[in-house]
Amino acid sequence: MEIRRKTVKKKILLILLVLLIAVSLVACAASAEDWKLTLAYSVWPDWEPFIHVAAPLLEEMGYEVTMVDIGGDWSLALEGILAGDIDVVTQASDFCHLHFWEAYRDRLIHLGCCGYGAMQGLAVTPYTDVDTIQELNANVDLFDGEIVGIEAGSGLMGCTADAITIYGLNYTLIEGSTAAMVADRDAAVAKGEDWLGVWWAPFWADVAYPMKMLKGDTELLFGGMDRFYFVARPEFIDEHPAAAQLLMNLTLSYGDYMDIGGWIAVEELSAGEAAAKWLDQNEHHWTKWFPYPYAFPYVP
Repeated sequence: MEIRRKTVKKKILLILLVLLIAVSLVACAASAEDWKLTLAYSVWPDWEPFIHVAAPLLEEMGYEVTMVDIGGDWSLALEGILAGDIDVVTQASDFCHLHFWEAYRDRLIHLGCCGYGAMQGLAVTPYTDVDTIQELNANVDLFDGEIVGIEAGSGLMGCTADAITIYGLNYTLIEGSTAAMVADRDAAVAKGEDWLGVWWAPFWADVAYPMKMLKGDTELLFGGMDRFYFVARPEFIDEHPAAAQLLMNLTLSYGDYMDIGGWIAVEELSAGEAAAKWLDQNEHHWTKWFPYPYAFPYVP
């Protein structure tokens, strides 16, 4: 009986040793592959802080983060996720990117809500005597028949094109960039001229000089209060559970937007610098985002 007990013990120890080696090999493989992330974003100062908040926290957890600018081309970014070139797309809008999302929703997921409270639509200079979309056709000459737009691939441009068609607006939508749009607005304000363009809030340029959002979106083409998400493949949660949990916990409030936007507009900080300032002042807030049972500093 004693010999049999020793034999059984040896077998158990051998099985445990094999299991330990297997777990170690899996862990080594995971640490070699699963701690590298590619995050895609668009260089829009008011949305860009999402990635500048997320990236340093992921790096604190031990991830090697590569940031890729998609230039506002969301279809390219979502295709990049499916191709495996991108792990996460940041700052995807609940409404403005809806037409992109409808085409990919069966293959991609939202990683929680990372921000809320945004609004978008058409806006005019605050001194302009136009208050609704329905008044635009009676004031075509006031704006030279043009709506100043931003990047061609943005969701807001798609919403605006729909608005021109559905509301029968006699206007041409001008493609460009966010920076060019703001510069055009600033030039009009400096001359006291009326101006019409796409707009949203919170927006650093709106903090510097608030615009008047037009009412009358009866078809809700621009939606209501917007939310923002991180987007990834469903497999991301299993492949990068710690990162997925952090991103699902990460949330910036409307007040956070306004703080960051104010620093960009008033203090002329870059989006990255403004996000870093927010992190420095809000450690009590973001330390709670690290996945349980870890606490800051995160130890993988």
